[in-house]
Amino acid sequence: MSRYHREPSTVTVTVLNLESAEAAALDYLRKHAQVDAELGSDVKIPTAVRADERWAIVDTPQGLYALCGEGVGPDRPITDEQPLTVSFYVTAYEGKGDGFISLAPACETKLGPDDLRERATGEQKPLHEFIRSFGARLESNYSAWRRTLEAAHD
Repeated sequence: MSRYHREPSTVTVTVLNLESAEAAALDYLRKHAQVDAELGSDVKIPTAVRADERWAIVDTPQGLYALCGEGVGPDRPITDEQPLTVSFYVTAYEGKGDGFISLAPACETKLGPDDLRERATGEQKPLHEFIRSFGARLESNYSAWRRTLEAAHD
């Protein structure tokens, strides 16, 4: 049992599928690694990447918000002028197999509102279930998002 009491939210998030963005990131990284290899550099060719987090969106009268499962994201609606930045980490290289853990992102992309809506899965989750629960930081993140998104719906 958690020592933190999480008040349920009336907000529902829509989970995103970032597989197409991951595929584009992998293609980008592979092309650049191949060019480096052709120029004589000793490079590893990535074979798999993953997005930094699991992401979801919430459409409100004030705009489209995006947040990750840690309860982190821009505290303003996503716009074409201020898109969401998603980072990608390499998880495997040619000849190295799976299980590689990157310490830093290999690349990132920016996704505007239309990009995010296109990646919506239709899977709906209550905000209090989507944001992980483990310690004071995540509970604080959840509380901040609950206040922000419930106010944005008013």
